[in-house]
This record gives sequence, C-alpha cells and structure tokens, in this order.
Amino acid sequence: MFLVERLALAHGAQHTTRGKKVWAEIALPEQPLTRRQLPVHPRRAARAVARASSPAPT
Repeated sequence: MFLVERLALAHGAQHTTRGKKVWAEIALPEQPLTRRQLPVHPRRAARAVARASSPAPT
C-alpha cells in the first residue's frame, strides 16, 4: 500500500457486503500518437504537430 499511496493521484477503500473494495487513480504518461490514432484524436494530433514544428528554445 505504501507504493500505491506514493504513486496514486487518489486512492481509497470501501467495506462492502462481500469484503473490501480498494481503488487507485494513477496518471499514465502521454503516449506518442500513431498514424492510426490521428483521426481519433485530432486535438492531440494538432498539439503534437505544433510542438514538432516549433523551434527549440535556446
């Protein structure tokens, strides 16, 4: 539970009639888009193109 507590954005537990239910929300790193995903995620695609075409900071 220590690792879950340190890595999770939020976590908790509930007692149910069948026992205990535990949950955790963990942020995943943003993955690069594949060509197949571009039509599905147009805003992410536009941001990726903008980042790739912007000059590197000096």
